[in-house]
Amino acid sequence: MKYFSSYLVLVTMILSGCTETLNSEDVKMKNGIYVYSRNEKPLDGKYRKVIPIGGTYDGDEEITFEYNNGVPTESWTYMFNGDLIHSGTYLIENELKSEINNLTSSKRTDLCLWEEGGYYTLDIDLVLPDKVDSAAIEKVVDLATEQLTDRHQFSDIDVYLVTDTDKKIYKRKK
Repeated sequence: MKYFSSYLVLVTMILSGCTETLNSEDVKMKNGIYVYSRNEKPLDGKYRKVIPIGGTYDGDEEITFEYNNGVPTESWTYMFNGDLIHSGTYLIENELKSEINNLTSSKRTDLCLWEEGGYYTLDIDLVLPDKVDSAAIEKVVDLATEQLTDRHQFSDIDVYLVTDTDKKIYKRKK
């Protein structure tokens, strides 16, 4: 039993050390890649951000996410006071991403399927796009709808233009 307790403590220490806690000012985007603000190295691994909220909605927001060489991957969660509010997954879909990148001259396209209360939305993040007009964005939405609806459930599609300093919505389709 003594060895089991030691093993359990060791496993707990290892697992808790696998997720780094970050503040909002610890992360920035540089050339379309998420990096540490302090040394500009790409984020790599699992991260957690806790944001204390005061006032009417007193409590903590907690966001967990994962990066691979500065690119968001895998799944993420957004919780408030321990209650799950949103959760999502970054889709691989390399063929679709390549088509979208060619169409918009984006450095990268992130496809994030997320859910809140049984309602699913697909976010399409065009990272550092060069060619963006209404016709290109409509084509992006059409491509995503054609290629993903047979494999993924979603009601809305939001297209975002992402720069190193800003992320703004360009198109919302319901």
